[in-house]
Amino acid sequence: MAFSVRAMSFAMRLQPRAVLALRPMQPTARSFSAAPSLEPRVIDAVKRYTALRKDELSKEAADLSGNKEKMLKALETPVTVSTKWDDLGFDDLDKVEVLLEVEDEFKHVIPDDDADKITSVGETLEYLGKNYKE
Repeated sequence: MAFSVRAMSFAMRLQPRAVLALRPMQPTARSFSAAPSLEPRVIDAVKRYTALRKDELSKEAADLSGNKEKMLKALETPVTVSTKWDDLGFDDLDKVEVLLEVEDEFKHVIPDDDADKITSVGETLEYLGKNYKE
């Protein structure tokens, strides 16, 4: 039986996701237009994930791939609308998990077919602009 990358992410990194689920919810400012509020919320969600990933990497005892320092440096990249997942050094699992963080932020599920096409903060904003309704 084959599993999608999204399904495997839950099994592979369950503990960090569980920790995220336990964090206190912060109130968000609501406005009458969803478009202006999308950008900072998406950027904040990506920053939260990169901080979590950076923390995970820094706590890993062994560097089996030899790329730990390179990956940590990539995670230091400032997150803007033009940031691509590759700029942050994301592997396939990271790409899934950053979108899970965005889904958590917006309480909106991004279908797998659409999620597979999203490769940047800008594309995430474009998707939400078309498909997210408050």
